[in-house]
Amino acid sequence: MVEQAVDFVLSKIDLSIGVRDTSMNAPAQYELPMFAVKEAIVNAVCHRNYTSNGSVQVMLFKDRLEIWNPGHLPFGLTIEDLSALHGSLPTNPLLAEPMYLAGTIEKAGTGTTDIIKSCEELGLKTPEFHQQATFRTVLWRQVTGQVTGQVEKLILILNNKALSVKEMMEHLLLNGRDNFLTSYLQPALEQGVVSMKYPETPNHPDQRYCLTKKRKKQSKNMSIVLEKATEKTTAQVTAQVTAQVTAQVTAQVTAQVQHLMAVLDGYLTTSEIMERLSLHHRESFRLNYIQPALEQGYIAPEFANPNHPKQRYCLTEKGKSIVT
Repeated sequence: MVEQAVDFVLSKIDLSIGVRDTSMNAPAQYELPMFAVKEAIVNAVCHRNYTSNGSVQVMLFKDRLEIWNPGHLPFGLTIEDLSALHGSLPTNPLLAEPMYLAGTIEKAGTGTTDIIKSCEELGLKTPEFHQQATFRTVLWRQVTGQVTGQVEKLILILNNKALSVKEMMEHLLLNGRDNFLTSYLQPALEQGVVSMKYPETPNHPDQRYCLTKKRKKQSKNMSIVLEKATEKTTAQVTAQVTAQVTAQVTAQVTAQVQHLMAVLDGYLTTSEIMERLSLHHRESFRLNYIQPALEQGYIAPEFANPNHPKQRYCLTEKGKSIVT
């Protein structure tokens, strides 16, 4: 149950792929630390009140992940204590003991401090713990989840480019300068995804804008490049076609399939793919990752027999066209 819940969360959040500078395998990094997600869910299962008719709830929002459980902190332990090393006081010792022996939980009471540390190391807002009718853990997601459609369009055309206001407006086929500044550029600057070439002189005659290092690091492996056309009519047609194709591809490719394609370099077995994605629930992986990718023609099996003991999968030409 815990593994299935963790895999569900990982399948819904962003995944970025690093560079192969230290090994043959490109490192995969989820927007939320996998340890924190698993630890929060394990804590909810281990410390919940099993006399209650309530259940553990895992809820993913645009800006946060919340894990609720029908339980209360042990007597003598406060919310403030969770931010520092504290004694282990399991609500259900008969359940905690086998989970400890299996290596699922620690006895030292470091779970909540490790959750905080792992999130802060990724530059995320400090996790929160709340005790009301239920106990609630909140893990905050990346700010990019709050980016508006206008800012996303601006990010797309600034891919590896430094452009002036006029050039950006031409790429976006916009004419109203005030609207562009208010709805596109200002929010992007405030959210830290775009920076100025001359930050000390905003009105510099040669002012240019580019993506910040923060935004480049958060960008997904798959990118969409919009090209500027030489004539307005051609540009309008290109923008319409690009938008239609992008919308169609996005609608067809789920987040799970995108994650799968991002780590699939060469032929890999099911176990190897799951290991790269830090997934553990095999049936969920087959139904939500492998099967849709096969049906949509983005990956292909090495052997015609689907149950071949040495079965491996690779990207098809169609899949490669999406990833590259």
